[in-house]
Amino acid sequence: MAHKEALGPHPPKVPLSIRVGVTGHRDVKDGELLRGAVRRVLTEISQFAHTLASGELKDYTEGTPVLSLVSPLAEGADRIVADVARELGFDLRCPLPFTIDEYSEDFETPESKAQFFNLLESAGSKGVLQLDGDPRQRQKAYKAVGHTMLVQSDVVIAIWDGKPEKGEGGTAEIIRAAHSLALPVVWIHARQPDRIELLDQGDSPQSTDLGQLEDRLEAIFGLPKISSQPKEAAALRYFFRETRPKLSLGGFYEFLYSLVRGKPRWPKIVVEDFQKATKKEWSNRIPEEVQEFVAQGFRAHFSWADNLAGYYAGLSRSSVIANYLMGAAVVLTAFVSIQRSNLASTYIELALLTAILLLTWWGRHRRWHERWMDYRTLAESLRLMQFAAPLAQVPPSFRVPVHMERGDPRTSWANWHFRAVVRYAGMVPTIFGGGYLASCRDLLVWFAQDSQATYHKNTAERAHRVHSRMHRLGFGLFALAAAGCIVHLIGHEVKHPAFSFTVGFIVVVIPAFGAAIAAILHHAELERVSFRSHALEARLRKVAADLKARTEIDSLFLGAQFHRIAEIMQAEFVDWRYVFLDKDLVLPS
Repeated sequence: MAHKEALGPHPPKVPLSIRVGVTGHRDVKDGELLRGAVRRVLTEISQFAHTLASGELKDYTEGTPVLSLVSPLAEGADRIVADVARELGFDLRCPLPFTIDEYSEDFETPESKAQFFNLLESAGSKGVLQLDGDPRQRQKAYKAVGHTMLVQSDVVIAIWDGKPEKGEGGTAEIIRAAHSLALPVVWIHARQPDRIELLDQGDSPQSTDLGQLEDRLEAIFGLPKISSQPKEAAALRYFFRETRPKLSLGGFYEFLYSLVRGKPRWPKIVVEDFQKATKKEWSNRIPEEVQEFVAQGFRAHFSWADNLAGYYAGLSRSSVIANYLMGAAVVLTAFVSIQRSNLASTYIELALLTAILLLTWWGRHRRWHERWMDYRTLAESLRLMQFAAPLAQVPPSFRVPVHMERGDPRTSWANWHFRAVVRYAGMVPTIFGGGYLASCRDLLVWFAQDSQATYHKNTAERAHRVHSRMHRLGFGLFALAAAGCIVHLIGHEVKHPAFSFTVGFIVVVIPAFGAAIAAILHHAELERVSFRSHALEARLRKVAADLKARTEIDSLFLGAQFHRIAEIMQAEFVDWRYVFLDKDLVLPS
């Protein structure tokens, strides 16, 4: 079923969403002291969310905050926290280690089963994910559901006695995994519920006062860089004020690119419907309800970011090329003006110089380059999320070398907004059965092989062809200029005006156009793009081959393969971002 909701006049906002996970012992004693501690923590998180949404984030989010509790509903801690959360108005999101029927067999008493089904009913059909755990390996299944809970959470409540885990997937192990994901863990002591502490991250986590929880939440959900970096605040405001362009003014780059390739194609002036691009990234390989979940959660956000990134990329690249070519044209008009004493040439030269100055000022003032970088960052994250969501996964965090920390995408407004979209979309409600996982495997194969590997194959071939032809053209122009110098040396005594004009044109104007081509090649980095895309194609096809070769698949295997694809694509994106980050629109000097 296609998602037919029309795009609004501006990029969509989402409510502030906070997802609280829970881990803890099954044998904890339910009591008012424990429930009071849980209520205190959840109330503090709720108050923080409402204060943040009505204050710092009021211009960047919409609606009331959405608060969710992520709980597998095991006996003990899971249910106690779920019950209190339900009383406080939290939504329930329930990842289960097995199917509902299989999981309910873990609960021996009728009262326990009744409580389980009562809480499950509160979650509703859209709040339950049934994993594909093997009932014969229950500890492994509990570990898997614990990690799924962490992936779907922003902060974790741990009702824990402070002792090491007794088996695979125990509370202590889940807490360590939470720290590895940089999730804050609120520790309620299982035997002394009046003790509530915040566990610091590190190899040997230390407890601190709960008063620091708000600071940790502010670091996750707030916009700490907005107050200290006005450019980030301006960029976020720009994004939410964007409207769909009616005319494409940046097609000059694509036209010249196609011309050099030998397949000239006139640029489209009228901007197509933004939603058309979303259909290219999807295929009917998974159930309709999951397609609808992905469409509602991510499609409009991806469509806006992807189309705007393409629009501003066209403006930025076309302006750079226009500046360099107009710079060479300035040399041409100046030469003609001097040689012919032609005032018309001087007027044309003045017009070209004015155009260069105005174009450079306007492009930098409107931040075409920065908007291209930011929107592409957001779009590529959302592209991956459309394939992560059906597996209840999220893309891994960007890995950025220390020397590239300036402009780190992890600290940008785009990454903040991406995480907000992911939180609001929530957890896919489905059953990880054999047929469903086979569909997800087909989807990943299509994405890695037919979509991305094919894209990089075509990109590599086109970039290599264009680079080679432009390099030969630039070399030929400089060789022609060198030949002109030789002719001038040989015939320097020739006084014929036509000879002087022609030789002067060759030795003065031709090198200017050769330099413009060299500058365009340096800016486009086509050779580097070609090498990179060739390597990426090979790696992506290897992942696709591994996916197709596996006869028995489960969600853990598919999740691992998705992360392989995501890491390949993110590494390429980080490299691309840092290559082009400093290639802003400049004067052709």
